[in-house]
Amino acid sequence: MADDILLLIGRRIRNLRKSRSITQSTLSERSGISENYLSLIEGGHRSPTLLTLFNISKAMKVSFGELMDISPDKHITSEMKEELFQLAEILKTKQPEDIKMVNNICRVVFKK
Repeated sequence: MADDILLLIGRRIRNLRKSRSITQSTLSERSGISENYLSLIEGGHRSPTLLTLFNISKAMKVSFGELMDISPDKHITSEMKEELFQLAEILKTKQPEDIKMVNNICRVVFKK
């Protein structure tokens, strides 16, 4: 669970940084951390302090709340929600082993 959160935070920082055309070098300089440490944070390999996250948000000129908005639902489009709903409708009448099989197939197909 903690590793998942670190990965989500890292991806959020990377996505915000790239959407603002800011390089890792520039962001690390503005936020007062090394480029290597920023890379590790973005990769989900380090647990930054609140102060570090605050400095990163300030350096990118985004609110702390916006930086920490890691809700997975936020990135799902309405079309994706409709497809997921239809899939859930199909699966809700199936046996648990069938649902597990579908999940395993998806993992193989999408290499997850």
